[in-house]
Amino acid sequence: MTSTTVSTTSGVSQWAAGIQAVFESENQQVLAFPYSKGKWTYLVDTNSLWIIYAYPEGPQFAIRACFDPQGFESCQITEYTTERICFTIQGSLGLFQVSFAIIDPEKGLVRYTNQLKTRQKLFLSALPRDLYPQSEVDVKIAQKGPAVGLLYFDLPGAGSALYIQNFTSLNPYFESSHTEPTNCVGGEWPELGFALPPSQTPLKADQTYLLSDAFLVINQASEATQLAKPLEFIESLALIYDQLPKPPTSYVDWPGRAQRTLISLNRSKACKQIINQQVYLNAYVDSYEKPPESMVQLAILIPLLEYEQWKQTTSYALSQDLMRSIPTFFKKELKVLTRWLPGVKFKKPDEELSEEEKPEIIDSWYLLHILINTGRLASFGHEAAHSIFFESLSYLIKAAHHFNYEWPVFYYMKDFSVMKAETEPGAGGEHDVPGLYIHVMLQAYEFTKEEIYLEEAEKSAQRLLNLEFSLLYQSNNTIMSGVALARLWKITNNRTYLELSYLCVANILAKMWLWECDFGYGKDYSIFMGLSPLRDAEYISAYEEAESLAALTAYVKEVHQVAPRELNYLLAEYGKYLLHRGQFFYPDQTPPALICMQPKEGTTMRNLSIPIEDLRSGWQQSGQVGQEVYGAAMAFVLTSYAYHSFPKVPFQIFVEYPVFRADFLSESSKEGKVTLVIGGSDLGTCKLRLLSPKGILPYTQCLVGEDKNEVTPCNEDHAHTFREYELRGGTEVTLTYWS
Repeated sequence: MTSTTVSTTSGVSQWAAGIQAVFESENQQVLAFPYSKGKWTYLVDTNSLWIIYAYPEGPQFAIRACFDPQGFESCQITEYTTERICFTIQGSLGLFQVSFAIIDPEKGLVRYTNQLKTRQKLFLSALPRDLYPQSEVDVKIAQKGPAVGLLYFDLPGAGSALYIQNFTSLNPYFESSHTEPTNCVGGEWPELGFALPPSQTPLKADQTYLLSDAFLVINQASEATQLAKPLEFIESLALIYDQLPKPPTSYVDWPGRAQRTLISLNRSKACKQIINQQVYLNAYVDSYEKPPESMVQLAILIPLLEYEQWKQTTSYALSQDLMRSIPTFFKKELKVLTRWLPGVKFKKPDEELSEEEKPEIIDSWYLLHILINTGRLASFGHEAAHSIFFESLSYLIKAAHHFNYEWPVFYYMKDFSVMKAETEPGAGGEHDVPGLYIHVMLQAYEFTKEEIYLEEAEKSAQRLLNLEFSLLYQSNNTIMSGVALARLWKITNNRTYLELSYLCVANILAKMWLWECDFGYGKDYSIFMGLSPLRDAEYISAYEEAESLAALTAYVKEVHQVAPRELNYLLAEYGKYLLHRGQFFYPDQTPPALICMQPKEGTTMRNLSIPIEDLRSGWQQSGQVGQEVYGAAMAFVLTSYAYHSFPKVPFQIFVEYPVFRADFLSESSKEGKVTLVIGGSDLGTCKLRLLSPKGILPYTQCLVGEDKNEVTPCNEDHAHTFREYELRGGTEVTLTYWS
């Protein structure tokens, strides 16, 4: 068991010391809501407004919907219906307006808000959290860093709940107080939920600030196994996500960006170096302190080869150079691919090398990752990659057996002795690496059909059981593990592997930034639905985001026919918002003041079409790590993901959601028909845009669904140059065209 049950052995805060009196108070007033899953009441005491929920059988929990440290002067009910109750409270801090609403009584979704109109300039500090379960809870996951402000927990014997604080609504508070929502949803039982960050600058007088905007999904107890919990989480998350404010998406010319990226990679000396007449890409722009890395070459090469296939062009010189580089990373004495180019030293003293920089040491995920991409290169017909992949398998299997499929963080390549066992004390090693091992084993199995590799994959899958929401170490690796598990399910028909793949997705979704930043530097870019690269990262990263999208696309193609529509919906939405948000990783798309010009690695060059590694929340400059050459494949990935072309069809089709099937019927460029099956689900919508390389589109008709309902363009005024439709996900689209 890896979730957290928190007891009171260490004591409670002053905010929770008298909480039992709230549950036992005879002054609770029943709320007459049509809510069949339990009973709602409210209680007003000297300084708090409580909304209390009682399960049909089992414990209660209390929501502290409003708090004033000096006490309330008055409290009035200003609205009371069968779905909503509103309070106006006069306190020492000012005038509070509190709302509590039943959004969906059947699915257990509620929302409560608290806004304050200040009396005077005001510092807010040391405010209590807002959620108080009566009995001990089993916390599955809580917010880490600036990711979505969530808390998911079990109340044993009663049910579970998913809590999310809508940070987007709180932007005026964050801006005025000079705070941000990092690590502010969590807590220890009995005090959980959201703690408003203490203000660093005073709030203005006579201004209204939203102090809380919380959603809560209450699930009843069921007989479901622990492996069913991820789907409960995903369905609850989709229910809340549907209520959250979302930014509009804008169209970005990703094929144009891909071409500019190719020019930067080819022409800029700051992106590469030549060693022994071989071209290698640097990890960061103008960074030469470290030897070339195998992952960097592969991180560009594989998406570039896929982009070449999409573009239907001959191989670029860059891809040829990178293919020649891969064999040079093979360490003959160990018979395995390695991270750093053998024989090339760092340009700093050995005693200054970090843990990951020591050539004799490897990070567990790194070895698996480069072998996955080497296997993918082999599938393109690269004979040297095929040879390296299989020569490395003996070493890899020996390592897996040595660690019993439970991988440490760093180990010495020569003898497998562990340098660093755990990510943090008591947390274990890199929990998603067994999934990467499954991926490599299935690649070997697909090449050879030898049962030994399938057996290895199944043994490794056992290490993912019982991990729950601690599975994620690195986001892109976790979803690649999900892909491998989905494929293992298809091969073996063992549904446990499908359910474990859902667990990978749930871990990913819990690390998304489901809010939009509108303070500080954040006014000039979007972070909505960004994905943290690591479990506690304080930024979103171009490389991990692009690779995650590529893996998620592969994943939904494996499972979309059996997966719940909520899962298909959320993953399709991730792609939609990355197509919009990805542009802000590029320095030429943001104001100069936003970008740190003295990064940790290399130099930032605004004229290059290379993304920065780190996009941060509003009060921090982005690009502090560096301009990420190995993240430059983002443009290749997004182009091949979203754009669809066909012979003789006189236009290109851009779709924000994944496309599972696309075919055409055309006698000439003057008339024909294109049919697409769009992913996602009917819970969401996406844009489909027709683009003409010649600038003039033919007449088109767009029909959707089994009933062939006609959809009209959103942009009638400019429909001759491009034509855009807004469509529901999970549908078939037929585009008929004629001149």
